[in-house]
Amino acid sequence: MRNKRILIGALPHVLLWGGLGLIFYFQNDEIKREDLWDGLIILGSVILITYVNLYFLINRFFLKKKYVSYTLALLICLALGATIITQLVPGLQQIGNIPVFAQQMINLFMFVLLTSGLQLGVRYFNNQIKLREVENKQLKMELSLLKSQVHPHFLFNTLNNLYGLITQQENERAAEVTERLSALMRYLLESSKADRVSLKKEIKFLQDYIELEKIRITDRATVDFSVSPLQADCTVPPLLFIPLVENAFKH
Repeated sequence: MRNKRILIGALPHVLLWGGLGLIFYFQNDEIKREDLWDGLIILGSVILITYVNLYFLINRFFLKKKYVSYTLALLICLALGATIITQLVPGLQQIGNIPVFAQQMINLFMFVLLTSGLQLGVRYFNNQIKLREVENKQLKMELSLLKSQVHPHFLFNTLNNLYGLITQQENERAAEVTERLSALMRYLLESSKADRVSLKKEIKFLQDYIELEKIRITDRATVDFSVSPLQADCTVPPLLFIPLVENAFKH
């Protein structure tokens, strides 16, 4: 698995430098031994400066927001690479009024700019994926904790209400409470297995819960629960609103 990951990571690099080598090869009708040597020197210098920048300068300076140090270090590397090329590859032609040394620094900088942009873009994309994974795990942990807190507390209160009705011999109301409690417990079991549930089902759960609580508080308070018509059903995390409703009855 690790070797496969290494191969996948190395593949873009092989394709990049292999592609550059092929471009050099097909641009020349007849490649002499000296031309091949010059091409290897130029390509080697580009690779050296590129990887020094990607795996040292960016990590050591750029990502730590030491932009001045990064710029100075990069200029030194570009100058070093341009020196190697101009000293070891004779016969480089000047283009326009730009000196050969400056031309090579510009060429190296273009490779550095391209590869840096690609690496920083990939790094940002991977970080966003990891951030979302962490947020999702944290949300699932919070929901699991919420469910573990809601179930015992809710069941205890409802059974208390049911016991009071039975002792008072209010059989019809006891039957109603039993039916609502059965529906609520069924919903709790079903929702505990899902990451998201229908908003309509969640509202029905709250309505049943409120009806059971109204039995407990009797005439001590007036409860008004209304819901605007839903234009379209959507999904929400299960048991998202029950703590708010519970606290409303507590306080």
